[in-house]
Amino acid sequence: KRIYLENNLINEINDFVFFNLFSLNMLQLSHNQISSISRLSFFNLTNLEELDLSYNRLDSIKIENNFLKDLNSLKILKLKSN
Repeated sequence: KRIYLENNLINEINDFVFFNLFSLNMLQLSHNQISSISRLSFFNLTNLEELDLSYNRLDSIKIENNFLKDLNSLKILKLKSN
């Protein structure tokens, strides 16, 4: 399963936004305005293999520690142009 959320003017990802999407394999969040990612934003996405956060406004100060810790199946992480 895939979710395409690019070009939606998303500016933050809060805790549990994608909770219970166990079958999700790919999440496309590129070309938004994301500047903040909460620690539990991707909680329980155990089958997520690809996450694209390219072309956002990510800043290490606004990204909580360990926000990727639950993504045990993650193989591809795209962070270009942040």
